[in-house]
Amino acid sequence: MVSCSEPIPGLLLHYKSQLLAAIPIRMVEKYRWIQKHFHQTNITYDIEFQKRYAGFYRMRFVSPAYRLAYFELLDHGKHQKPSFEELARQLYAIDNRHEFSFLTKMLHTLDTSLPIYDSQVDAALGIHRRVVSDFELRLQQDRVILHAMMKAQQSLLQDPRVQAVLSAFTQTFNADDLSEAKKLDFLLWALGSLKTQ
Repeated sequence: MVSCSEPIPGLLLHYKSQLLAAIPIRMVEKYRWIQKHFHQTNITYDIEFQKRYAGFYRMRFVSPAYRLAYFELLDHGKHQKPSFEELARQLYAIDNRHEFSFLTKMLHTLDTSLPIYDSQVDAALGIHRRVVSDFELRLQQDRVILHAMMKAQQSLLQDPRVQAVLSAFTQTFNADDLSEAKKLDFLLWALGSLKTQ
């Protein structure tokens, strides 16, 4: 079990070898495929893209209507970047579901400098998102969390210890083509997995 008291840059550096070993190369390749094909096709109609994206980001429990609207909004976002709140409101109108993690994944696909929220990143950063039933309160909470994640990401990316681990990631996965934010996301995902073992 990883010590939770040490700051994240120290943890990333200390567990660098374990973290890199915990990230499957096929996961990195699947991400590359998604980012490459996202720009080459109309994903509203590209069933293969939708299947791979949904598999990679684990979109298992959403309705067909939500899924269709999600990919329409994602494709539309290529031409006009939406805000987090716009996306949240449009998708909530489909079937009264607020899927914060999927929203961050869409925003990241559109702009790879943005962070992704999932349970492993939550564990790594110690966010502890609360379950809130009211949509407006959830939206407010998640705006705050997204802002905090962006601040944390900015701070981490400026830390020399984190830069050393990112360099090792780049070398290990030949990842010059990935954004620093995505490399950090992979590492935080692995760190969160170690913390919850």
